[in-house]
Amino acid sequence: MKAGGLLLHVEQPQYGPAMHGVDLKQAMEEAGFPIDQHFVTGVRAVPDKSLFPASSDGEEEDYGRAAIWNAYGAWKPQVASAAKEEVSA
Repeated sequence: MKAGGLLLHVEQPQYGPAMHGVDLKQAMEEAGFPIDQHFVTGVRAVPDKSLFPASSDGEEEDYGRAAIWNAYGAWKPQVASAAKEEVSA
């Protein structure tokens, strides 16, 4: 991954349960992403009402139409200019 790149994992149905079985923060740190560059957020689905109308019986929406999924990620550090010169030499 290029320096400054973004690593992003989004909890999506059918893979969500497996994702919860992994300590993503630890995995990202072990892969070289500094802990201060990690983030966790929610990603809200906004369904197209013309394709997915509201529940006709007034019941709660299911996870596929109005979900908020967990997202985990980290930014890869920028390479310091001194390190670039050292690698190029």
